[in-house]
Amino acid sequence: MLIIARYLLIAVSILLFSACGGERITDTETTIFADVSDTIYLTAQGMPKPEGEQSRYVWQYQRMNSKGVGYEHPQILPSQGSKNLNLKLHSGIDLDFERLAFLEVYCLLKQASFNGSVIAKYGPWEIKESRLEHSPSNGGVFIRNANDVTALEGLTSISGNLTINNLSFDISEVHSDITDVGGDVIIEDNDALTSLSLLENLQSIGGDLTIKFNLGPMSLSGLEDLQSIGGDLTIRNNPELTSLSGLEGLQSIGGVSIHSLPGQEEVQLTYGDFTIISNSKVCDSEVEALLDQIENQGGVGGDVQFSNNLLGC
Repeated sequence: MLIIARYLLIAVSILLFSACGGERITDTETTIFADVSDTIYLTAQGMPKPEGEQSRYVWQYQRMNSKGVGYEHPQILPSQGSKNLNLKLHSGIDLDFERLAFLEVYCLLKQASFNGSVIAKYGPWEIKESRLEHSPSNGGVFIRNANDVTALEGLTSISGNLTINNLSFDISEVHSDITDVGGDVIIEDNDALTSLSLLENLQSIGGDLTIKFNLGPMSLSGLEDLQSIGGDLTIRNNPELTSLSGLEGLQSIGGVSIHSLPGQEEVQLTYGDFTIISNSKVCDSEVEALLDQIENQGGVGGDVQFSNNLLGC
């Protein structure tokens, strides 16, 4: 099991007990799969304080709603100021899997003053419902750490959204057999995304493809098989993205979908927008070439916008 700390590599222990017994886990950025009936007891130890630094510990957790479209406001946990956390999470309340997609626990090391800034952030520990370990096609799939990838084994289709967010490991050697995603594909807030080999077999996206706010080195390599996007294409605010190479197979954005119902067929027209803005190292000429490529095949169903990319190349 991969041991990764986003800012500090230190030894941390976690003890997890559930209704089915206990298991000792020694990784921080890991995923704990819980049953709906479980009560989780989580004990963790924070990172050592830097020598000579006046600082304090702050523990918090944050929850993503079941549709995977937004975090709830972070909640401050007991044990404030203490290096050690002892946390009890109740099923149906803290672990309400009808409403939540997952819950994340973090340890913050902050300056000692009341409004002191964050010196370091450690974690997260992530808790999901057990059924998402082997059947993510029932809902959204979230990829943040190496353990999340195991949930994709044997899958060729995801009915909900696929989110690659705040990665804590190198994804360049990760592969999957996913050919279609029924919802959105969201790739955001990653520090290093040198390859999208995880999506190398992806051919169609039913919703939007959104690639934004990835601040570190980035490449779209791995998207070569992608042919259609049912919703919008948005690529924005990726300062280290240098090329759109990887989208050579993209033929259409938006389009017509037919839903068969008893005794009738419902036809829906999707107006997919083309938006590529504020990527300071991507040539506008390459954006224009991609737009021409798509319009010469399936076309763009909605509006076109591209600006604040690299001019004169």
